[in-house]
Amino acid sequence: MKNLVTMLMFLAMAATGAQADMSLSTNWEGSYEANVTPDLDGWTEEAGLNPDGSVSGGIMSFSNTPHQWAGYLNNGALSPLVQATGFSYEIRFSVPNYSSGHVLYATVGSANAAVRVMNDGAGPYIRYRFGSLSDLLNNLDYAIDPTVMHTYRFTVTDGEAGGWVSGSLYIDDNPVAVDIATNAAAGAWSPWGKDKMDLYPNATNADVTTSIDWIRWTASGAYAPVPEPATLALLAVGAGLLVCRRSSAA
Repeated sequence: MKNLVTMLMFLAMAATGAQADMSLSTNWEGSYEANVTPDLDGWTEEAGLNPDGSVSGGIMSFSNTPHQWAGYLNNGALSPLVQATGFSYEIRFSVPNYSSGHVLYATVGSANAAVRVMNDGAGPYIRYRFGSLSDLLNNLDYAIDPTVMHTYRFTVTDGEAGGWVSGSLYIDDNPVAVDIATNAAAGAWSPWGKDKMDLYPNATNADVTTSIDWIRWTASGAYAPVPEPATLALLAVGAGLLVCRRSSAA
């Protein structure tokens, strides 16, 4: 019970103190809010290819034929990533007509640091790649339904010298990570000092359309989501009731 009370009180106070409220796009270092296609918002199209993006109702949709790397590049808009600071990257998207295969490839910091949505036979999942593509221990992985719009936030920090990194995956405004991964031998995965971001609707097996609500990023730190005020209020009330109940029972 004591641990539960402590956890609820911690969550209730999560929006104060050192934790930054990143719920607003203005608090991020940069963002793409899908008001126009990326090439009209500081991104460039992959040379010689047409990503075929369109915007409607604040959602940017783009598609690819299988294995065609037609995407958008935004190299230079992100401040170079610094080991001592870490970074946060958030993308809200869905793949309405997802069937199978690899359907999204979004990099931040390095070509080897990529958000991917794929299905290897065990069902669709989202992955943030830390090491080799098949290295489950050093990658963030979580089973999802890609046809439903959700917000996915990836935070990365450098825990100590020697290239060691730690990452967390959060969904929507839940401040509890759904997956945590560490990599003591990052190898080719080295985002530090880079400012690279790419976005591709890469499709392995079929024509697919990816719908993106926003992409946000900052090199100022690794920030967990902060729950909405109504959620915080409920958590605070719950924590208070548990404390009162324990006091009455004592």
